[in-house]
Amino acid sequence: MKAKRLHILFICFALGIIQITMSNAGDGVVVHRPEVGDTNFGHSVDISEKTFIASYTSYVGDLGGVYIFGMKAAVVAGKKVQKWDVLHHFLTPDDKARDWFGWDVAIDGDIAVVGAYEDGGNKVVAGGPIGEGPGAVYVYTRSGKKFGQRKKLKADDGKEKDRFGFSVDISGETLVVGAPNDDDAGADSGSAYVYVRREKQWRQQAKLVPADAAAKQWFGWDIGIAGNTVVVGAPLDKEKGRNAGAAYVFVRTGEEWKQQAKLVAADGDSSDKFGNTVDISEGNIIVGAPKDEEKGKDAGAAYIFIQTGEEWKQQQKLTASTPEVKAAFGNAVAITQHMAIVGAPFEDGVDVDAGAAYTYLRRGGSWLEKKKVESQFLRKGEVEDLTTGDNFGNAVAIDKSLLAAKLKGQILVAVGSRWDNVDGDGDRGTVYIYNAGVDLNIPLPVEPNLELMTTQLGHIKRSVLLQNFPNPFNPETWFPYMLADDASTSICIYDVHGQLIRRLDYGIQQAGNYLSKQTAAYWDGKGQLGEHVSSGVYFYTLQAETFRATRRMVILK
Repeated sequence: MKAKRLHILFICFALGIIQITMSNAGDGVVVHRPEVGDTNFGHSVDISEKTFIASYTSYVGDLGGVYIFGMKAAVVAGKKVQKWDVLHHFLTPDDKARDWFGWDVAIDGDIAVVGAYEDGGNKVVAGGPIGEGPGAVYVYTRSGKKFGQRKKLKADDGKEKDRFGFSVDISGETLVVGAPNDDDAGADSGSAYVYVRREKQWRQQAKLVPADAAAKQWFGWDIGIAGNTVVVGAPLDKEKGRNAGAAYVFVRTGEEWKQQAKLVAADGDSSDKFGNTVDISEGNIIVGAPKDEEKGKDAGAAYIFIQTGEEWKQQQKLTASTPEVKAAFGNAVAITQHMAIVGAPFEDGVDVDAGAAYTYLRRGGSWLEKKKVESQFLRKGEVEDLTTGDNFGNAVAIDKSLLAAKLKGQILVAVGSRWDNVDGDGDRGTVYIYNAGVDLNIPLPVEPNLELMTTQLGHIKRSVLLQNFPNPFNPETWFPYMLADDASTSICIYDVHGQLIRRLDYGIQQAGNYLSKQTAAYWDGKGQLGEHVSSGVYFYTLQAETFRATRRMVILK
């Protein structure tokens, strides 16, 4: 495993003569690093609609870079397949500096983000800079088909070794950056910075620190954002024991961010490192604890929390169906409203440290394991022992653009295998792209998209009533809606003759999303006197002060 300076290959890439080695794998599409070199491609990944980003770094943090790929439909041997073309290859701005450019990446729509957590370092050993700077984040914005514009962000109060940019995530035009070694509340207490883009300029909106901030907490080690809610991991928090870990939830109201909850594992214990990885979707949070020992030393676990009002409650603890000592299940996590994926990069199922990832589907109040995916054996040009140390599952991501996913009939999942061997070229790295429905046996969700009718800052433009789900149904259904303002809210259900069947009153409700099964209006298919209504067409009307809307639904028995 060595880092190499491939200047000749970079010139070839610039001239457009490098091709992507890619194959349909039967359970996903395999995208190798487009050029030779043992540079752990897939160290960090993220995916948004038809675009994914993947990074690589060297062992000492120099020569880092990221690739951005775009998907095109292709026909091979009469079959439609995914084809991923390189849109961009961004190198660290200074390849002599050990800035760890590409340590973490994120993408949402037309904005891609790259962390370089030791950018700006001045420490020199043996004649070469080795980083230890305050850190920086690079933001690339797409115009047309190209991610051309680059903006470099630094913390206004940044200091050496803060690790600003160690973690990054983006939702719409809100960016959050972790600095786990910031010293505001003591050495390595950590912090997170929130930036908002307005008129094409990124401005800091808040600096987040927990209410019980303490030294050596590593708050900001990992972060996730969904709309107006941020989750921040602090894997060395001591509430449940030394290095047991925690995660914190912050919510934005207007321009203000306030801590809403502190999450800890119900069975948390010393050295679990709960909060080492985190992710969030509307109403759901997943937290990795790769050192959990329920299934063996460092076998790992992941915890799912759901939102009920302003509270977050632990819903389920996930562990591997084939647990192994030191597998680090929970070292990478991702979640949407209906599915989750957990990486175990040091699992030995295929080979020593070959790695694996486990996918889960939500059914009601439970998360069910659907499929375990692993590094692929014996690709063209490989021999049997080359899956050793692939670390498949070191990074995972799910496309959270559910509206776009429904329109194109698929949800895409990305899994990094950073030390994969390609065509005999050691540790070059690979990213696997899966269609959740076809490859992972996870169908599209029946619940509505949570991004509808919001502004760029997540504020609701206007109230809206959405289609009930499921529809047709028997015997129960949910009515999703969004309120632009606080309002006295009710839903009335009518038959085809306009006769009132049932009235559901909810009193004064705050402006916000009422879209998931936990928050949407629920109907059990019964009339006002508790009788089950018959099959047929019905109508439901949402009344929220002056707002009124009606939709059609079908009971099918």
